[in-house]
Amino acid sequence: NYYVSNDPHERTDPLFHQEPVVVEFGPPQNLKAAQLGLILDESADTKDVTATIVDLAARGHMTIAEVDGAKDWLLTWKGADAASLLTYEKTLLDGLFTGRQQVKLSELKGTFHATLQKAEGNILDDATSRKFFTSRPDYARGRWRCLGIVMLATGMVVAYGYLMETFFAWYSGDIFEKYMMLNRMFGPYGWMYWLLILFNILIPQALWIAKVRTHPVVLFLISISVNIGMWLERYVIVVVSLSRDFMPSAWGMYSGTIVDYAVLAGSIGLFVCLLFLFIRVLPMISIFEMRGLVHEEEVKNV
Repeated sequence: NYYVSNDPHERTDPLFHQEPVVVEFGPPQNLKAAQLGLILDESADTKDVTATIVDLAARGHMTIAEVDGAKDWLLTWKGADAASLLTYEKTLLDGLFTGRQQVKLSELKGTFHATLQKAEGNILDDATSRKFFTSRPDYARGRWRCLGIVMLATGMVVAYGYLMETFFAWYSGDIFEKYMMLNRMFGPYGWMYWLLILFNILIPQALWIAKVRTHPVVLFLISISVNIGMWLERYVIVVVSLSRDFMPSAWGMYSGTIVDYAVLAGSIGLFVCLLFLFIRVLPMISIFEMRGLVHEEEVKNV
């Protein structure tokens, strides 16, 4: 079947005949491979550097050829103009070809580490200057890591305190001390005691995992669990202790009244009210944005 147009200037073409289409993909906003890799995983690593070397070869700054008879690759500098290159790209070219025109991949073993680290730092600085991130991702992860370590250390201290409290109750030989601990663990409020152990000790143990320590959402959830655990600890200390006094005639189960819940809700409401007043009087301003404005003002003055 053929399709014939009414326009005499058009030629006759087969109806279902199509020329092969070669699809070419390009990065969004003309971003480089290393920049995209950093955006994807928030980490500048060897993969980003390798992708940059391949990208430089594709843009004509070097060639990459396989060495015959050896599992090696030969990089050859083409001497193209490097004025338009980004800082980390220049760092890579300098590290590869300073004082030479060619280099084998095997020759870089043990000598390219410093250039690799410098290029990765340049990639992070470039992304921060372009405002892809509010701060360098490696610095941000370092801060999250420190917070995770502090939370883990304090959790271990709390666990040690609970363990010593139980040990001394047993070691003292005092029947009242022993009963107090047994009542906390297996008495009417025993479920609250084991919940506080879960929230204060067991859940924070996930911070031994490096990826957990550097994940802000997981750190936030663990901090909330610790807050719940500490509230349960206060409840166990006050309520459970008073529910089993020295005199059995004073024993009783606690159940909150409307006044207790009103005081709790009122204290939370007062805190939120004061917080909103603070934000209203002293609004929170991003220091990073202020630094950017100061830098722009300095550029204008120059």
